[in-house]
Amino acid sequence: MNTTKILCLIMVPALLIGVALPCACIPALRSKDKNKAKIEVHDSFHLGHSDESKPKYSSKKPEIPKLSKTPNSSLKKEVPREPTYKQMQIFKFWFDYFGDRLKYDEQIGNEIRQKAESNMPSFEKWLENHLELVGNKEEQLRQYGEDVNKLMVDYCIKLKAGVCRQFAALLMAVGRKIGVDTYLITNEDHVANLYKWQGKWYVSDLTNRIALGKNKIGDLFMVPLDIYLKFIMDVKNLDDRKNISVWIGYNRIPLENFLTSH
Repeated sequence: MNTTKILCLIMVPALLIGVALPCACIPALRSKDKNKAKIEVHDSFHLGHSDESKPKYSSKKPEIPKLSKTPNSSLKKEVPREPTYKQMQIFKFWFDYFGDRLKYDEQIGNEIRQKAESNMPSFEKWLENHLELVGNKEEQLRQYGEDVNKLMVDYCIKLKAGVCRQFAALLMAVGRKIGVDTYLITNEDHVANLYKWQGKWYVSDLTNRIALGKNKIGDLFMVPLDIYLKFIMDVKNLDDRKNISVWIGYNRIPLENFLTSH
């Protein structure tokens, strides 16, 4: 009897331990399997496996990045600043001011050009000093022309005389200073100023304003471009505008190309 009791006391705990131990291990094993599965799926996502192997953490759709709407700068048109009415009044004041105080003198004009060019280094030397290993050659050429114009403007103000190129460069410098984008428009032998106002192109011809006198000709401050071109083509006996260009720095751009890009 005692032997039977002793065996029961030994067998029952052993059975309980044998059943309880595997049950206690199952959750840990399952947890380990889950972690292993997560790692495997995570790795497959980065390795570019099929969408079926990607984890489905949420039904929410991922945010799609917005594409940049910045236009291609190489195709962007250069839009000139259009002045306000007040700026145009100031521009007209300077046009009349120069017209009353400067004198058209071809000899002095040639001297101004020679002085400006003699104070600039040779064109080839200037390019060698200014061009970078990787740079915009056209921009450098334009800067060279602007430097020459600046020197001519300085001499023109000092000598109070000049010819068309000096007058146009002077009016362009003043116009841009007060917010009027002006350009030099030229044919083979004359230069004037081109600017845009209220969506239309106009020409200011300071040279003829000075040469012909204030009361001998109409208002040359604001000549519509088409009328100005007709006048030039009639005088030069031209059939088209091919010989008319816009002078930007050292570069002369055909008028039609300039109007298309501006």
